[in-house]
Amino acid sequence: MEDIQTRTPEQEIQRAREAERLINAPMFREAAQSIEKWLADQRRAVGAADSEGHTRLILMEQLFYGFLDVFKAVMHDGELAQLEVTRKESWRGRLAALMTGDPREPV
Repeated sequence: MEDIQTRTPEQEIQRAREAERLINAPMFREAAQSIEKWLADQRRAVGAADSEGHTRLILMEQLFYGFLDVFKAVMHDGELAQLEVTRKESWRGRLAALMTGDPREPV
């Protein structure tokens, strides 16, 4: 896995777009819903005294939701990167306006 420190904001934004595209793809959504249904069925089926079954189910749920959280984290990182890019562009615009004597204040 690549080091997060080596990515530019633009790369983070691109990764976020890709994560959003994947997580919103109909096939991905269908698979996630199918897994969630299967986990719910397993939760209902596991016996109250089956501590090993409960443990396995908890581990499967943690793995599944952790997998989904990776996509959500990448999307969140992309949002933060977009804010950083916007802030830098705004700062550069203001600085350029000051240096050129342009009386209009960029947004």
